[in-house]
Amino acid sequence: MVVGASGLLGAYLHRSFSEAGAVVGTGFEHVDDGLVPLDIRDEARICDLLEEHRPRAIVCAAAVSNVERCEADPDSSREINVDGTLALARGAAGLGATFVFLSSEYVFDGLHGPYDEDAPTRPLNEYGRQKQTVERFVPRITGGNCLIARVSCLYGHERVEKNFIYQLWAALTQGREFRPPSDQISTPTSVIDAADVIRDLVLDGHRGTFHVAGPQPMLRAEFALLAARELELDPGLVRPTPTAQLGLLAHRPIDAGLSTGRVRAACRALCTPREGIAQMLEERPIGAPLLYARP
Repeated sequence: MVVGASGLLGAYLHRSFSEAGAVVGTGFEHVDDGLVPLDIRDEARICDLLEEHRPRAIVCAAAVSNVERCEADPDSSREINVDGTLALARGAAGLGATFVFLSSEYVFDGLHGPYDEDAPTRPLNEYGRQKQTVERFVPRITGGNCLIARVSCLYGHERVEKNFIYQLWAALTQGREFRPPSDQISTPTSVIDAADVIRDLVLDGHRGTFHVAGPQPMLRAEFALLAARELELDPGLVRPTPTAQLGLLAHRPIDAGLSTGRVRAACRALCTPREGIAQMLEERPIGAPLLYARP
């Protein structure tokens, strides 16, 4: 069962797991394409749905992922990102199902990156604190029958077209400047690739924490310039800007990024940013109708 199967990573996880067997996908704001309605704040509904389908693995891709929204409204975002997620984990434990939680590089403070899986977590913002809380409780709730996949700077096709690549594409195709942080290091990660690796980790029986991220920690401004060139847009409209000048509510880790030795040893390396953008364009051009079927 993929909970939150209409979001950026959730949609590709739903597609990827469906290639290996029967999958139930749920949605909240978008419940078309055969998805089952589910609000993870409703624990009784979670119990009913799990009893009906009895999945062997439950992937929680449902979340409030807008970092600024979490900072501005911590109570309502925690109802989903913490309370709802832990309710799903309890449901998984009751079934003996593997629980998969999608976490973030924002659990780190950005002082000494890139980080490996065992580095101490010291989040700077509410979103990171919510992810940290779930990371601490899920192994206890599930008795260790869980996989925590930390991701970073996900990009790819999505219904609402809001990830980093789409923000850049929208600005540059309209002739507007795009101001990426000039001082934030992250690890650009293809959502297509991440979904397939998470599926393989689960099906191969891996448990514990893995950094499912691309192989190249890089400045977000460098990624924006690379993406502009790969998309044949005007890189002159990319204006690298210090984080302090962006007017953000939530603090961001600066020297972050994820080390990926563990996932390379267990599965494989993920693709580079250039390869990931080419993969996006091969699947369908940016701006074309949204399709999740394999080409």
